[in-house]
Amino acid sequence: MFKKIFSLLFFLFSNQFLYSQNIDKLEFKKTINSEISNSIANYLHSNNETNKKKLDSIKSIERNLLKSKIIGLWKFETVKCPDCVKGKKKHKNKMKYILVTNDEIIFYQRKISLKNIARKEKIIFTDKFDWYSGVTDLLFDDKSIWSIQIDDTGKYLKIYNSGVEYENSRGLIVSGVSINYYKKIK
Repeated sequence: MFKKIFSLLFFLFSNQFLYSQNIDKLEFKKTINSEISNSIANYLHSNNETNKKKLDSIKSIERNLLKSKIIGLWKFETVKCPDCVKGKKKHKNKMKYILVTNDEIIFYQRKISLKNIARKEKIIFTDKFDWYSGVTDLLFDDKSIWSIQIDDTGKYLKIYNSGVEYENSRGLIVSGVSINYYKKIK
């Protein structure tokens, strides 16, 4: 009897261990490489036609690549805030699921159904850049700017609010950023 219980417990825990993923060990592609940062810097420093064309070309390639990788259904895994005050409670209103299509992102509060849609956002990329921004940041309806990155395996998504867009510029959030992690389920 003891042997059966031990075998069952071992199976259950080892199964959980094998399928769980340590979020801290995931590797996410850097969205700002030297070519992108140089193009943005050249564009910000000297807004001439050559710099604009180069940046437009990079934007098109990087944005299409990101869109192709994030399309799907994602389930919330966890939230991390590396520079938040310890003991701060996690937000209970995190979106349980997100569905990314070619045109929009649909956030679901609980299970996936029409009545549980918390919000919908069109996939619109911001064209406001600063020295620290990438070319794949999304602009939501409330003018908040969100960064989305996918890990090297294509199974995990990292989403965080990185700033706000103003009429002629963008603001940057530098502290207290909550990073939401989602796992691809479909």
